[in-house]
Amino acid sequence: MKKRVSGIGALVLVLGLVVMTNGCSLFGDKFVAIGKKLFDYRCADCHGESGKGDGFNAKNLDFEPRDLTDSEERVLGDLTNEEIFNTLSRNIKDEDASVVPFMPTFKNTLAEAEIWAIIAYVRTLHPNNAPKIELTPEMKRKRPRFPRIRKVDIDPEIMKSKEHIENGQSLFEETYGCLTCHNIGGEGGRIGPKLDRAGFRSNADWLYRWIKNPQAIEPRTKMPNLGLTDEDAMDVVAYLKTLQAPRGPDLPAK
Repeated sequence: MKKRVSGIGALVLVLGLVVMTNGCSLFGDKFVAIGKKLFDYRCADCHGESGKGDGFNAKNLDFEPRDLTDSEERVLGDLTNEEIFNTLSRNIKDEDASVVPFMPTFKNTLAEAEIWAIIAYVRTLHPNNAPKIELTPEMKRKRPRFPRIRKVDIDPEIMKSKEHIENGQSLFEETYGCLTCHNIGGEGGRIGPKLDRAGFRSNADWLYRWIKNPQAIEPRTKMPNLGLTDEDAMDVVAYLKTLQAPRGPDLPAK
């Protein structure tokens, strides 16, 4: 029996085949097309299918997602390819939050070649003089992999600590921008599930595993691995466990 390859997995396979069969010469439409598929899955909910910042989730946010077409203000066109790559693959806690507030990083989720493919597609959306992005053998084509967490030591004192809970809320809302995708009390995005009752619906052990490495639990999830430290993840769990709103209708996740 032949093993089926998932859609996103197939993209990674294609990236490898393109390099093996064509070396550096094949860029053109195939690399851009791969970037468009990744963009549609990872970015279009906020930035819109055509990149104008009008995705279905944009209206739920307190800020406007960047218009990647530069239709009203030239921004992307003035950035280098490397600057865009560094934004998409940054360490969130090392970055000035004012540069790209609340946008996730794909450093720990996508392969280097996949990120470059997204940029190759984004470059088709606005006028620019940037060098053409080519798929090269040097680009890593394997997605980052992290050890599966098999044992979680949940400290009950942290779960009850006001200091840790408040820090977890700050990390959730500000540092990692989780409200861009998730909704609490009617505030926030609609990409991920509503979390008003997260404290009831999920145990601390599962929440910690999910926050640290969501792809280990659901490989095709839209939630990226944001690179939370063990301490940050535990504090976010402590905060989420306090969310115990009365039962009500869940908002559908897209």
